[in-house]
Parts: sequence; C-alpha cells; structure tokens
Amino acid sequence: MYKRLILITVFILIYSLSFGVLNEKYEKAIVLEIGEIIYPSNEEDNMVNYYEKVKIKIKSGAYKNRNFIILNPNFTEDKLNIMIKKGDKVQVRIDDETINIISIDNRVNMVILFLIFIAIIIVLGKFKGVKAIVALLLSLLLILYLFIPLILKGYEPIITALIVLLIISVLSITLIIGVNKKSLSAIIGLMGGILFSGVISYIFILVMRISGYYTIEILNYSNLLENINMFKLITAGIIIGSTGAIMDVAVSISSSLNELKLHNSQITSSEMYTSGMNIGKDIIGTMINTLILAYVGSSMVDILLFSIQKVDYPLIRVLNFEFVIVEFVRAICGSIGILICVPITSYVASKLN
Repeated sequence: MYKRLILITVFILIYSLSFGVLNEKYEKAIVLEIGEIIYPSNEEDNMVNYYEKVKIKIKSGAYKNRNFIILNPNFTEDKLNIMIKKGDKVQVRIDDETINIISIDNRVNMVILFLIFIAIIIVLGKFKGVKAIVALLLSLLLILYLFIPLILKGYEPIITALIVLLIISVLSITLIIGVNKKSLSAIIGLMGGILFSGVISYIFILVMRISGYYTIEILNYSNLLENINMFKLITAGIIIGSTGAIMDVAVSISSSLNELKLHNSQITSSEMYTSGMNIGKDIIGTMINTLILAYVGSSMVDILLFSIQKVDYPLIRVLNFEFVIVEFVRAICGSIGILICVPITSYVASKLN
C-alpha cells in the first residue's frame, strides 16, 4: 500500500515540476551549438557587449523538434547574462515567432535533489522514513491542489487553512505514529497551538493595519488578486508556515509521555503533566531558534541591503516597512504557537494515558 502511495504521489509531484509551470509562451529546448560572435554597431544598444549565434532545438509545444538559430545577448552588466554551453537544457520564450533564452531549465536537477532527500530519509528512517515521505507528499499535494485552488476561488483564507491543516495533521500524525492516544493528544496540541498562533497574528495584523500588499511583486499583480482577502491570507500563511515546527513539538511531547506511562504505569496525571512541561522546556529553545533562523535566513539579502544603506534607512524606518512587520509577526506568532502547544499537549496526554 505504502509503495503504491509513494509511486502515485512522487509521479504527481514530478509531473507538476516538469510541466505545470509552462504555458503556450514558454517551452523547453536544448542548446545544439554555439556559433560565431556578432558585435553590435555603434548605433545599437550600448548595454550589450556582443551576441552569440546559438542553435537550439525546441523540445515542447507547437515548435517541438524544430531547430532555430537565435541571438543570445551578452550584457555589459554581468549579472544579467545567462551563461550557456552546448548540451544545456534551457527555457525559451516564444513571442510573435521571436525566440529568446530566458533561463537554464533546472527542473531535472530539482527532481534529482528531491530524490536524494527521499533516499536519505529512507536509509536513515527505514519504514518510518517511508511513512514520513508519504506524509510529506500528501501535505504538499493538499496545499497545492486543495488550499490554493480554494483560495483562488475566493474562499475565506483562515478557515480554509485551518481545515486543510486539520486534514494534514490527522493524515501525517496517524500515518507516522498510528491511530492511538499518542496521535490524538499530538493532534489536539498541534491544533491548539495553530489556533492560538492564528488568533494572535490576526489581532496584531489588524492592529498594525497591514494591507497585505507588502512587496513590489504583490503590488504589481494586485489586479490578479482582487478576489482574495490579502489581509487574511497573511494570517493563513503564518499558521501554515508554523505548522511543521508545532507538529514536531506536539509529537515529541506526546510520544515521550506515552513512553513514560508504558515504563511506569503508576505515574499520576499531574506527574505526567509536569514531565511534559519539563520536556517541552528543553524542546522550546531549539525549535524557536529553528523557526526564527528560518525566517532570518530567507530575509538575509534584505538584511544585508539595509546594513549597507543604514544611513539612508535608519532602524526606525526599517522596522516600519510592511514586509519587515509581516516577517516579524510570522516569526513571533509561530514561536508563540510552539509555546502554547507545550502545555496543551502535556495536559491532554496526561489525561488520555
């Protein structure tokens, strides 16, 4: 059963990576030859050093298996250049029969990296590793093919996120540790932490008057997001982003207390609760660090830019940028969810065992 589930979910994910990002204007191609260099005349754009004559073969779409010779520019700004060589798989844009290379096609490399990740999980985790992979893939599929489509149809983001996360939690936890008291206490603790995190993030986003259009990219595509409540979508993103860390804490405490009860059947509920809180204290520090550092790492370029321009962007200005506020709320509210999860899971587990 698990082997079939793995094969089905891996196939769907790989299919999505390979084809889901393309439309009629973007196709895959392979570089056959790189020919002569053509230098622009003095009257032409001074942003281009030269053009390479490149022979490519289109591998998808209406022009599949047809060869074309195109000009690939080498810009004076080196960071704008796409460095290609013979045999490279590339992505091209076809617009009014004009073909341009826009990027290296790295989807195969992404799949390879993902398969390495799966292999390591299976080698180290054995059968539980297999179940963890299935749980991970099911979670991704539910986000991509349930949550996202519902949001695009105009459903309420927070309620939708909570329902989808409840499904993910039940599937993931029961798949990994079975249907028992241990999984029930972990699910209750997880949902308690998520709900508290969601409520407090919603309150502070409301108090701080966050619009939801906190980046240039979102503003540029605001016309495509007219049916979506961006304000509530931030809260939905916060609770989804913190779910993994909260789930880890809930399962760790629930499993620990279950083992404690198995080895000491005379232990009382109050003693189990105290033990759960003590275990939670040891887990909290590292898990909060994990969550905070993940957000800091994803914002590293912004932090560096602000540090370089600290004269023009003093701290009082930086802390009031909307995207900085959103990341701050995400990190703090996710950490609060972890904190709240500890007593809830400890209490439920002490009562159920």
